[in-house]
Amino acid sequence: MKKYFDNFIAYFWIGLVGLFIYMWTSDLEFADKTIYGIALFVLSAIPIYYAFFQRKNKNDAEKVFSVVFSFALIVLFLFSNITSWGGAYKTQFITHRSKSNPNYRIEFQMMDVGALGYRKRTVEVKDLTFLFKWVTRVDEEMIDLNKWAEVDEYVNELNLKGG
Repeated sequence: MKKYFDNFIAYFWIGLVGLFIYMWTSDLEFADKTIYGIALFVLSAIPIYYAFFQRKNKNDAEKVFSVVFSFALIVLFLFSNITSWGGAYKTQFITHRSKSNPNYRIEFQMMDVGALGYRKRTVEVKDLTFLFKWVTRVDEEMIDLNKWAEVDEYVNELNLKGG
């Protein structure tokens, strides 16, 4: 039974690494930064678990490698956040909702980049689950009003004054 659990943990870790790589190269995003943090913690904790608690006959070099590898993963993912200015895009307005599926919407989003102001984008958001959403940039001029209903909902996730 223990071997099956070890195999499950190993495959789960490989799947999580694959998910992060896929998210870097596609429009898939975590629905919340908390979920991202939990996934990052699990991703970095599994090699440490294997190094210190699984195999008693591991030598010190293997343990050090596992710890260094885990911290390298953490630094890599944190660096990826820092290079994107460390923040997430926040919804300011929901401009349109799909007429066929209310979970699909077009949002105007902004990201605070400190003294440099705000990054802005207009995206189509499809909620896949409570964990993931599919976010695709759209051109505001190309929105088909036969498929989209204009709603203009003010969300203000950045808590800006005015509006």
